[in-house]
Amino acid sequence: MSFPRFAYAGSEASLPVSYWQTYLPHVERGERRSFEGLGGKKIAYVAARTTIARGAIVLVGGYSESYVKYAELIFELNQAGFHVYAMDLRGMGRSERLAEDPMMAYVDDASLYGADLKKFIVSKVKKEWQGPVFLLAHSTGALPVARVLAEDPKLVSKAALTSPLFKLKTSPLPASLAGLIAQVASSVGLSKTYVIGKKPYDPSQDRPEDSSVTHSTLRAKTMLELFKTMPQTYLKGASFGWIHAISDETKTLKERAARIEAQLLILRAEEDYFVDREAQSEICRLIRNCNIEDILGAKHEILQEIDGIRGPSLNKIIRFFSMNP
Repeated sequence: MSFPRFAYAGSEASLPVSYWQTYLPHVERGERRSFEGLGGKKIAYVAARTTIARGAIVLVGGYSESYVKYAELIFELNQAGFHVYAMDLRGMGRSERLAEDPMMAYVDDASLYGADLKKFIVSKVKKEWQGPVFLLAHSTGALPVARVLAEDPKLVSKAALTSPLFKLKTSPLPASLAGLIAQVASSVGLSKTYVIGKKPYDPSQDRPEDSSVTHSTLRAKTMLELFKTMPQTYLKGASFGWIHAISDETKTLKERAARIEAQLLILRAEEDYFVDREAQSEICRLIRNCNIEDILGAKHEILQEIDGIRGPSLNKIIRFFSMNP
């Protein structure tokens, strides 16, 4: 079976039109459902299939993200010959929220992200697709991927991670101190309180040309329009409980990393202000088959970057998944 050479679908110049007229409708025509995660929480997903597939990619977004943010990427991966199964983390996107304030990032235990992901792969993806299954995750989404790969080393053979959150960047405080403060705050009943010193995120006040996550003004502008149109696709801010849970999950990463057998590709953004770059190197060194590539000039959201950064990065991922083990 042969596939056409992959070339990414569009450009940022056309995105303000193509996102709404092509990419988002393509994703919304997919199978949009939910399954029950641990504790009965509803976990939203979409299955966007292609006619002839060489593999299936399970896509896990990052903090505050919904799969609709990745409509452009999902369309491109389908065009490249991959089924895409995209899952929203519990408490985020279209999944069931976990705090009384639905705009607050909160989770009791970050290991639940991994439990949800494993159930999704086993009970949904692998039940209907018997070919190769790969994982693609961004930022916070890398935590459940790392947990699943360590707990079940034979479940998938490859995973690609963009700007993985292996340690929070909490400047000006050290990550250890920020985690301790969150732990103490949670222990005195403030787990579902917004982190002090952070203003609730308001997309109407954001300027796309000043984006801290991408150099692409047009992609940033399109995402801001998405947030205004679909408020459930973003969160206003993190709670002490969320910071505590994420800090706890990252503390055990080194021990789990040594058990990972899958091939890993890590794309590391040069200008990342949200996650610790050195922690990415440390974890990669502990994994027996891990390759890390620096994406020069990229901010945190590599796959939302300008075409000159995004296109080559996406092609690296496609080639990685297309090569034989």
